[in-house]
Amino acid sequence: MSIDVQNHRAFIGYRHPAKLVVVDMITGKDITWHDMVSDVDDLYYDMNNKRVYISGGGGFINIFQQDTAGSFTQITNMPTRSAARTSLLIPQLRLFVLAEREVSGNSARLLVYDISH
Repeated sequence: MSIDVQNHRAFIGYRHPAKLVVVDMITGKDITWHDMVSDVDDLYYDMNNKRVYISGGGGFINIFQQDTAGSFTQITNMPTRSAARTSLLIPQLRLFVLAEREVSGNSARLLVYDISH
């Protein structure tokens, strides 16, 4: 879960079914919902870029972009290793970091993404 304090929204990632739900924190009503990667672990809202970053064990990083009307569109569905769900958003450095486990002889590693674009 992540919060946009300025616009009073909560971003909630559900595992079953795999959905991103944006909730108005004042009314408690759903604003929108989208399909997203399964087995979600981490979800971040970057208020500078107006993006939601989601990592999940289903083998993807999902990125949703807010448009001018306040709704969100999925702009990226980047493949990762299965079960690579632990991540960290570092907005001050414009980085998104994903930890991939050792799987089938492939060494564990950290993937570092530049999110400045």
